[in-house]
Amino acid sequence: MSNVHKLEKLVASRAISAELDAVEELDILKHGGGGGTSGGMTPSMKDYVDARDAQNLSEMKSEFEKMRADLSKLPTTWVMVGLFVSAVSLILGALAFGGTRFNAGMSMADVRQAQLQRDEDQDQAVKQINEKLDELIAAQQAPRTGRQ
Repeated sequence: MSNVHKLEKLVASRAISAELDAVEELDILKHGGGGGTSGGMTPSMKDYVDARDAQNLSEMKSEFEKMRADLSKLPTTWVMVGLFVSAVSLILGALAFGGTRFNAGMSMADVRQAQLQRDEDQDQAVKQINEKLDELIAAQQAPRTGRQ
């Protein structure tokens, strides 16, 4: 067998091998076992889908990096602790202020009660004076007997 013949045989076997690989790839693409009803996928469709997936992956990576950058702008733990302490301080201050206002209102109730008692005492005194005046007026208007 001559070298040319061997070479032709080798080229032919490689070509057949490449054709078999292409047929296997097409066969795999057509019969993936997924149970789909859309028919087979051609190698060009596979390349398109792979390119689209690669583009989607790169877009997702860029979005992920944007989210990371946004998250890095969020306050740190110490800032959050400071905000919490400030909020608690404001609440306690409001409660303390409200408590003193409540106590002031309660002490005003005592003052009001004392004022009511003074008013009642004055009313009694005025009532006694009015009664005495009524007696004097009645005595003044009574007929005068025995005096002339």
